[in-house]
Amino acid sequence: MNFTIVLLPGLNGTKGLFQPLIDSLPCGVDVLPIEFPTHDKYSYEQLCSLVIDKVKRLKGKYILLGESFSGPLSLFVSDPAK
Repeated sequence: MNFTIVLLPGLNGTKGLFQPLIDSLPCGVDVLPIEFPTHDKYSYEQLCSLVIDKVKRLKGKYILLGESFSGPLSLFVSDPAK
């Protein structure tokens, strides 16, 4: 089964804390670490739109992994009706 792991960052908005995880994944695992804009404040709704724009370009299935601040965001993205 092919899928992409989509990594949503914590409050710092960067993918830096995911690097050890990315480095330890086996070859062939597709990973999409998403970074949030850090120069301004964004609402969950705005960040949700940003993430949806990125994941809708993926081919196939994906897994959302939201760290800390992005935990609720991963739920909003997986069920945008909420």
